[in-house]
Amino acid sequence: MQPKLRAGLPVISRRNGELQIGSDPKYGVILTGLTWNEQALLDWLSRRYSPSRFERHRKALGVSKERLTELLEILDQHGLLESDPLRQNAASAEQMLCARLDGHQSGYLRRKDKSVQVFGANSLGTLVAALLGNAEIGNVVVSKMLEPPSIQAFEHFPFSAHSYGQSRMGTIGDFLRNYLPKNRSINYPTHDLSIIISAGSFPATLAKLLAVDDQPFLMVTYTEMGLSVGPLIHPALGPCPQCIDLHKTDLDSAWPIVADALQGTFARANPPSIDSATLATAAGFIVRIVLDFLDNRNQVPIGTQLYIPTYDTQIQHSFWQAHPSCQCQRFSFCTHDPVVGQELKR
Repeated sequence: MQPKLRAGLPVISRRNGELQIGSDPKYGVILTGLTWNEQALLDWLSRRYSPSRFERHRKALGVSKERLTELLEILDQHGLLESDPLRQNAASAEQMLCARLDGHQSGYLRRKDKSVQVFGANSLGTLVAALLGNAEIGNVVVSKMLEPPSIQAFEHFPFSAHSYGQSRMGTIGDFLRNYLPKNRSINYPTHDLSIIISAGSFPATLAKLLAVDDQPFLMVTYTEMGLSVGPLIHPALGPCPQCIDLHKTDLDSAWPIVADALQGTFARANPPSIDSATLATAAGFIVRIVLDFLDNRNQVPIGTQLYIPTYDTQIQHSFWQAHPSCQCQRFSFCTHDPVVGQELKR
């Protein structure tokens, strides 16, 4: 198969002997010690060509097969070569990104068969569902939790002013159908992943039901001054919901009382609204974690939690491990060993 750079990577001749591939500070690579002819040949890797034409170009430039193989191995080690060629003139932004990240399209091509359920019929849940549909997840469904039956005045984007007082689920359904006509929105008995968006503290009962059914889910909890995304609970990896409660109780012995009180408080009153900046930031991180999991990319470790404050731009990372006292340890529900002495923030 003809060698080809991953989609969309710029090739820049910096100076004699130096070739830069990619402009991203994390993924870009600078090759040094090249001849002018080698630079010219590598520049062809970003073009559309036939193998025979590339071979003629190699011979004309006088680059040996052995040297070409050596250069291609360097590019492959840095993850810059495609293993599954992409038709760039027909590719969407999502398809292009998967090709750049993975060098192939298998994760992207599986998306149409994936199903995600979003528990939380609010602004954040609706926006996340729309973004997942836009990322070409085949089936996305939004389910109501404790939200009022109609759209409230304090709820803004993605709802419109005409939505105030209208049926919540009807408004969300119309929005998704208009915005994502290909989305199936079928509530299957099980889904590839569920997202549970709650206010104050996490709904332990729902989490345990999903865990019993071996369904992976992402925990999202928001308060009056911030929002936590994660961890993603997997039936065979990382901590279970009880592990997290035990860790929080270790840090704060009153946590069980506080968690119940928060659930009761937000069940009796309107949950805190999410400002536009936090809404956009949180939705982006949620979708990124979900797609990383569904595409089987695994760049986000199981157990990762992000805290997004409303008052600054510093996003905090923490990592939850299995708790040694949890029952799931007996049944190998968690496969990560607990880290002794690691500070965990709730």
